[in-house]
Amino acid sequence: KNIESSIKDSQYLDSEWEKFKLHFEQVHPDFFGNLRVKHPSLTNNELRLYAYFHINLSTKEIATLLNIEPASVRQAKARLNKKMNKFAVNMS
Repeated sequence: KNIESSIKDSQYLDSEWEKFKLHFEQVHPDFFGNLRVKHPSLTNNELRLYAYFHINLSTKEIATLLNIEPASVRQAKARLNKKMNKFAVNMS
């Protein structure tokens, strides 16, 4: 049952991401294209995370959206910054 629940949660999160992405791209039409050109090695999850950082969501807000712990968001942010050779993504 626990695995079934995890799969359903994952499908829901993916569905919500698609809705968010659609609206995000209306406001920022070239965001993902430009990001992929500058950083082609970014995964889809990293693109999602960067978009959330871009709109200044807090660690807690992102954790809630991704159904993970805030500490995991902070770790993902550090890895993303390292991968992108950036050292400052403003986030609360």
